[in-house]
Amino acid sequence: MICHPMLSVVFVSKYNGSIVARTSKTRKEDPILYWHSKSAFVTPTGVSSRDILASGNVNGNVQVWQLGKAATMTP
Repeated sequence: MICHPMLSVVFVSKYNGSIVARTSKTRKEDPILYWHSKSAFVTPTGVSSRDILASGNVNGNVQVWQLGKAATMTP
């Protein structure tokens, strides 16, 4: 789990390979942002003040995403 440095959003890596965002004010979980392989759990995730979200999995794969303004993800 990692907090966005500028927004009230927490990004959560789940055991099933999914990455979700949760607003810290309402604790409402948004839909899944993206997936890693379901066979590999996600290792530490990071987010920058410029809205770059990165995560890796135990297979050594890394995904880097630019957060969109409408709470969507674009590769």
